[in-house]
Amino acid sequence: MGAPLRSLSALRAGSGHALARCVPFCLFIALLALSSTLDLDWLVAGRAALVALALLWFWPGYSELKKPPPAHLGYWLLAG
Repeated sequence: MGAPLRSLSALRAGSGHALARCVPFCLFIALLALSSTLDLDWLVAGRAALVALALLWFWPGYSELKKPPPAHLGYWLLAG
């Protein structure tokens, strides 16, 4: 039939890497289109708040934003 639905917490925890990147962007674009159609000034602040909440919700899935390992001395010498 179809794949069973996973909970949002499972998707948020790292199994939905694409979802963690697409949802905030799609939310921003949808609210941007809505604000251009309705011409509501308060929607700018609402858009920022909703996208910020979506980014915070999916924050555990952004593994590339964690502290990287230190570079070895050889890499520093090669770069210099």
